[in-house]
Amino acid sequence: MLPSGELFAKASTPGGLIGNAESFESWKAIGKVLCVGKHHALRVASVNQAWGQNYSRAFGGWMKEHHFDKMPKSVRSYAIEMYENIAAIGHTVAKMDHVLQDTLAKHHGAYR
Repeated sequence: MLPSGELFAKASTPGGLIGNAESFESWKAIGKVLCVGKHHALRVASVNQAWGQNYSRAFGGWMKEHHFDKMPKSVRSYAIEMYENIAAIGHTVAKMDHVLQDTLAKHHGAYR
């Protein structure tokens, strides 16, 4: 499922979700948009795995175009990994109270 144009614009705008990602929902939105970029790069590079020079070049271009190029690589990787595993994570997070969810979102290292 692709993000709506509004979500995509908000997530990729400097100062949008990227600059204010302090909730689990914001990180889910960022991960969703980054997954769109990942799949775009896989298609453009004509590869099946997210590695290699052609993929990196395609994903790098997409990130620059959509203002994700300033986000640290490790943060992008965690956001993508989180979104790709959202079903399993969602079951656990749904059981947590909102205070704990926000704490985890502010400390994205907790998702490692």
